Amino acid sequence: MDPSNRTTVGLRVDVDARRGRDEGVPRLLELFRHRRVRASFFDHVGWQDRIHRLDRLAIRADLDLAARAVAAAVGVAPHASAAPCWRPSAVALAVQDDLGFRYASDTRGETPFRPKVGDGVLATLQVPTTMPTMDELLGRVPDIPGTLARAVRPGVNVFTLHAGVEGGALLAAFETFLVGLGRRGVAFAGLDDVAARALAPVVRGSVDGRSGWIAAQAWARRGEPSIR
Repeated sequence: MDPSNRTTVGLRVDVDARRGRDEGVPRLLELFRHRRVRASFFDHVGWQDRIHRLDRLAIRADLDLAARAVAAAVGVAPHASAAPCWRPSAVALAVQDDLGFRYASDTRGETPFRPKVGDGVLATLQVPTTMPTMDELLGRVPDIPGTLARAVRPGVNVFTLHAGVEGGALLAAFETFLVGLGRRGVAFAGLDDVAARALAPVVRGSVDGRSGWIAAQAWARRGEPSIR
């Protein structure tokens, strides 16, 4: 199957509590290794409760501090960002745009997009979460893995999980979700791959029923592993 036509679920992992970091992250990493799944991890806490009160200088200071902490921890500077609880402010989006990230995942939505803030359009690509989360479904539906599987659309999807939830009490339910989609041939990817999929060169192609060449979107990206 052409990977550009394959249904894909991008995985964003939010690490927003000490227990999730210390207990949930190791469990999720082991699950991802076992199932050969890629995911993107974002460590954050507290911002959603005060973001609306922070000015430009305070936001820049927070982002610079976070970038230095990531670089010290993993040896490379971060190239993406994600707002906890999907609560950025217009000021935060504009400040973040100055940092030159490849993409950000600050919003809920349908497809990758560039946000309009004020009278301008930001350069940083937004990769929104497109699916409900497990904690949002908890207590509302009898079959969380099945409900999530039915929410997967053809094309690109983004699912956000929390290290303290899917890496904790709902670990088995999350694995059921992964395995079920893998059996359907759905691929899993980190958000880097999802962002890259939104960018493509223009090449010459053809369309059945039309003579000569046409300009077409090219897909040149790494294939994602599926669960077997």
